[in-house]
Amino acid sequence: MRLGDRIRGSPLGDSRIFEFLLDLSPAQALKSPLLTEFWESSFSCSLKGSSGGARGCDGSEDIRALQNPYTDTSQLRITNMVYKATYAIAQAIHGVICNDTQCDKSDKFMPWQILEQLKKVNFTTKNGYQVTFDPNGDPLAIYELINWQFEKDGSIDFVTIGRFDSSKPRGQEFRINRAISWLGGQTEVPRSVCSESCPPGTRKAVQKEKPVCCYDCTPCAEGEISNNRGHVSQYSGHFCW
Repeated sequence: MRLGDRIRGSPLGDSRIFEFLLDLSPAQALKSPLLTEFWESSFSCSLKGSSGGARGCDGSEDIRALQNPYTDTSQLRITNMVYKATYAIAQAIHGVICNDTQCDKSDKFMPWQILEQLKKVNFTTKNGYQVTFDPNGDPLAIYELINWQFEKDGSIDFVTIGRFDSSKPRGQEFRINRAISWLGGQTEVPRSVCSESCPPGTRKAVQKEKPVCCYDCTPCAEGEISNNRGHVSQYSGHFCW
């Protein structure tokens, strides 16, 4: 069993990028080296005709039928962060060159002016993300809590079991909304102990070359007793009387 965290995934609030890819034609892709690489790697064909053993693209390729990270926008993570950063910079520039009535697009500005405006940025994207910064310049910390879970076929699934949101009131930042699968598929929290507490009449004897939580329970010496649980000693008779 493993637990971890990751950047929250979300579809982009602006679908125009996705629509642009879906409407892309071979002729349009050929005009851009980046789009040419995307097209050729997605369909395993060459836009410049058959070459090097690769077949030539014939125009029958359908981007809408593709199932790859480029077309699946439901769980974008790093891309979503870039999306928010771009909008934050745009908001900062707007704050520098615009006033209540108009914007001067020919106005020149310095990097420090953008930095000052970034500190004041506070907006919500179309997909519901709030973008703002604390006094230290750090953005809101929002993470998904994930659990490595074994499927019946032996594969591992990364299941979102909750989230951490630093914008929530103190004590409410963590939220777990589904059961955690621990080692062996059990749902109860395992006890992190090496040895159980020693019963009265015995003492702990630390095991050689083992962590201090690993010990043996040995009887008190003759004529001595112990009526408390969990006493530890490296010496015979200590904590016994």
